[in-house]
Amino acid sequence: MQAKIYVASHKLYQMPSDPLYQPIWVGHSKSSNPFDLPAGWIGDDTGDNISDKNSSFNELTALYWAWKNSDADIIGLVHYRRYFSLNHKKGLDNVLNSKQLDDLFKNNQIVLPKKRNYYIQTNYSHYVHAHHAEAIDKARELMSPTYQIS
Repeated sequence: MQAKIYVASHKLYQMPSDPLYQPIWVGHSKSSNPFDLPAGWIGDDTGDNISDKNSSFNELTALYWAWKNSDADIIGLVHYRRYFSLNHKKGLDNVLNSKQLDDLFKNNQIVLPKKRNYYIQTNYSHYVHAHHAEAIDKARELMSPTYQIS
């Protein structure tokens, strides 16, 4: 099976050398300084895409691009500074590589990070710290078992 991990970025940054990783420039259609991408990079404004919605959907424009345009059997998505690693060390020399991923999929159908417990804040407080509360409050209202469609 062919795997590809897309690296969402909105600026030039050093990328892992393993061909498992594919840099993708998110929001490329609305970039304030559009230019020819470096060799090996793709823009999320090619093929079937939602690049122009990047300001609302952030890295999900890369995930949408991969869903619609990638021929890989397995796709992953990371942020350009946040990679998967099995040894908990930082640096591009320590990112998950193709062999490690192959080994993981010998016994697993999906790979997820370890569960994290946030003892100092809730998911709600974490969200409203960086976003407007109205959006999450509305989502909670719509998902409430007592919500009635009028």
